Amino acid sequence: MQSLGMEFLSILGMAVVLITALLLLVLGKPNLWFVVLAIQYIGVFFILLMAWPVSMALTKMVAGWVAVAVIAMATPRIETKLGNGDTPPEDNRARGVRITELIAGISEVLFRLMVAGLVMLVAVSTTLMAIDWIPGVGLPQVFGGLILISMGLLQLAMTGQVTRVFIGLLTFLSGFEIIYAAVEQSTLVAGLMAGVTLALALVCAYLLHAPEWETEQ
Repeated sequence: MQSLGMEFLSILGMAVVLITALLLLVLGKPNLWFVVLAIQYIGVFFILLMAWPVSMALTKMVAGWVAVAVIAMATPRIETKLGNGDTPPEDNRARGVRITELIAGISEVLFRLMVAGLVMLVAVSTTLMAIDWIPGVGLPQVFGGLILISMGLLQLAMTGQVTRVFIGLLTFLSGFEIIYAAVEQSTLVAGLMAGVTLALALVCAYLLHAPEWETEQ
């Protein structure tokens, strides 16, 4: 009965990391990135339970949540204020620009989804081979790990924004950790991975605020 419950949690975690990885690739609002990334760490936690004890898997999830909080607080907020609180009138030219931007945004989302679909096909085809390569690893571990690794690399390749780059790095690291957990159940390794996650968040926070500090000096 317990094995069935663990299997269900691992399959649920695999679905969560797949959906969240796609959302992180197409969403454009930073506030949504952080919510989705936090949910992704829950899926990673479920998959890690196949190989690690609850305490070690929980360490990964908590470290991920702390990293998300650090990056979220460091990401600058863009606020638009109007003098009288009313929406300014919009002429035909401005309306045309907005329509063009909307069409461009939809095209970008469709392109990202198409590329993500191709990457998923590669991950699916590689999963069956990877199961034979890595002894003792399960399907949710391999597929979930490969999805996060490939989506993290895709995130890195398709953006130059600091926040999204580090979200891609954290996603890649989570995928690597899922697969590595199948062959290494060391508490020290779990602690080191959590430390790397937190270090990436601190580096991201520094890079986001470094230009401001240089200006002040």
